[in-house]
Amino acid sequence: MNPPKGVVDQIHKILAKFVWGHIRGVKGKHWVAWDSLCLPKDEGGLGFRSLHDVLDALFAKLWWVFRTSTNSLWSEFIWNKYCKKWHPIMAQGIGASHVWKK
Repeated sequence: MNPPKGVVDQIHKILAKFVWGHIRGVKGKHWVAWDSLCLPKDEGGLGFRSLHDVLDALFAKLWWVFRTSTNSLWSEFIWNKYCKKWHPIMAQGIGASHVWKK
């Protein structure tokens, strides 16, 4: 469900180049670490959100909708596709999807 880590890292690089002022081969100045920019404003950051954290939150929200709403089209689709033989919390072993193992 989540995009590959490499894709997320590439998006982070694009965002960082924009913030640092990287223009067509001319590198901008890195005045502060990217992780510091992702801190809340009251902690000295700029309030940027880490894309990894946002994706984890969205995944948790999808899991919550799947587990709590039985009448949504999405949860019915996922249930019928993956959960016919076993409960999703019991995902173990080689054949289990990496999404359920997460």
